[in-house]
Amino acid sequence: MTDNELLEKRLDILKQVDKILPLCLCNNANTKHSCEHCEKLSVLGEQLLRLTKPRKVIKADGSVGEGVVKDRICRYKPKEFTMQEYINAKVNGITDTQFATSVSMSTSSFYRWKSNNLKEINRMKKKMKAK
Repeated sequence: MTDNELLEKRLDILKQVDKILPLCLCNNANTKHSCEHCEKLSVLGEQLLRLTKPRKVIKADGSVGEGVVKDRICRYKPKEFTMQEYINAKVNGITDTQFATSVSMSTSSFYRWKSNNLKEINRMKKKMKAK
């Protein structure tokens, strides 16, 4: 594929991104949860990555050759969980770190989720204790 063809394909993908980007209002740049628009953007981003040219590599003998294009590591989306599942886990003595691991979420993302939902969590804990 020539450089001009690569450029045309990249520009086409970027035009699609420009159309979708204003539709996504979820503001979730640091979390793994995605809306339908984020998922479309992710697919387009992967397509852009596949259109990159391999880098040149200087070998030990001084010759220049094509580099190896490494595949990007696929990130796993966290399992969906409800606040009730989290509270049940806390009642059963599971730590926050253990719970975050069980739902495939990084601890920093989990603590961000927890701080955003702290009022609701405390309200539900009080309701559970009252029963």
